[in-house]
Amino acid sequence: MRRPVSTPGASGGKESPGEAIATRLPAEATGANLPAEAVPRTVIEHITPCVDHGRFAVKRVAGETVAVEADVFAEGHDAVCCALLHRPQAQTPWRSVPMAPLGNDRWRAEFVVEELGRYEYTVTAWVDPLATWRRDLLKKQSAGQDVSVDLQRGAQLIQAAAARAGAEDGRRLEEWARSLASSD
Repeated sequence: MRRPVSTPGASGGKESPGEAIATRLPAEATGANLPAEAVPRTVIEHITPCVDHGRFAVKRVAGETVAVEADVFAEGHDAVCCALLHRPQAQTPWRSVPMAPLGNDRWRAEFVVEELGRYEYTVTAWVDPLATWRRDLLKKQSAGQDVSVDLQRGAQLIQAAAARAGAEDGRRLEEWARSLASSD
């Protein structure tokens, strides 16, 4: 749900009830080039601050910080990442701030209200296959288990990321994937 933030002196009337929680936002909004299947498995609930379920604007003065928290989780044990997207209402591009985990599926990020006017914010989340792979690989390594299959799987994930990346990043990711695939 897009949440309005209003600063004193901002023009405009009463906010209408917000839209449904946006779990599928375009890549330009999140700043990430994620595969389409990575997004819909996440759940975003209990976004705060919130006044009457988004019906009314949260009030802040220019220069103050808006701290946004949300419960974000996914099915299974995959690693989840999320971002706070915010913008002045009149502007088109979203600004993205990575959210930090607080524990027990609660996440937090902040943005500063820079000038008078209305702002919008929302939370987006996705399952992160590379973070899941890395976390699981480290657990297996520390337990002394064989990780050769996991290294091959990591090489495949990194190859897929390289295909979505720009030229320079793609080249580095390709090198990393080859390195993982050849180490056993």
